Amino acid sequence: MNRSLLVSFWLALFVMLSVLPTHAQDRLQILGISIEGNEATDAGLIRAHSGLAVGKDISGDDIQGAIRQLWKLNLFSDVQIVEERSTSEGVYLRIQVSEFRRLDKINVHGNRKLKGEDLDKVLVLSTGQVVRPADISRLKTSLTKKYEEMGYLLSEIQVEQDTLESNGRVRVDVEIREGDKVKVRKIEFEGNSAFSDKKLRKKIRTTRKTLFRSGEYKREKIEEDKSSLIAYYQSQGYRDAEIVGDTAVLRKIAAASS
Repeated sequence: MNRSLLVSFWLALFVMLSVLPTHAQDRLQILGISIEGNEATDAGLIRAHSGLAVGKDISGDDIQGAIRQLWKLNLFSDVQIVEERSTSEGVYLRIQVSEFRRLDKINVHGNRKLKGEDLDKVLVLSTGQVVRPADISRLKTSLTKKYEEMGYLLSEIQVEQDTLESNGRVRVDVEIREGDKVKVRKIEFEGNSAFSDKKLRKKIRTTRKTLFRSGEYKREKIEEDKSSLIAYYQSQGYRDAEIVGDTAVLRKIAAASS
């Protein structure tokens, strides 16, 4: 089954957990701070970024502010500050964190048309970096966009993570199904009362699939075509001409029987 295109031109939500003090105006002195859950992140870094220190008088707002500061590091999937124990003189606090895993390696399968330096430019992850859910989403989006630019609008990208027992790091596996490369079968224009479709088709690089033309669809070329059309209209005195949008419609073309 061949594929073709009709081208028309026209908080992170987090929960802050605090224990004492319960009211912003109540203040207690910090008698001690312990750090828990940090495997790769230095305890001193966590303590420093929290803004909390032994001997400091704190309120509930200070606890919440410390949690916000630690979230800004983008190193943790969970942050909590809890009371270990209290005395008449003050409170002992424990900062509990759950770290995002770091990347061990990334494996890519099924990439027949995207290799070498072109692939490396799209892979937005590097060994040793913290891997957040947003990073995985960005990787998938980056690959999908690249394949669309190459004319593979039917590509499917699947990204999975696996924590390695040997070092606690994450292996990212990317499975790609490239699908068929789509071809342009028809080019239409709307709102072009001054010039015919035939005339405007001569002003763009995108062509229809014929015996002698590839009919290649590339997003980059479409953007260039839009600029060319605007330039042509302006050269003909239509200074306010604009392209309000473009649409690509995917259609199935039955294979010819032999």
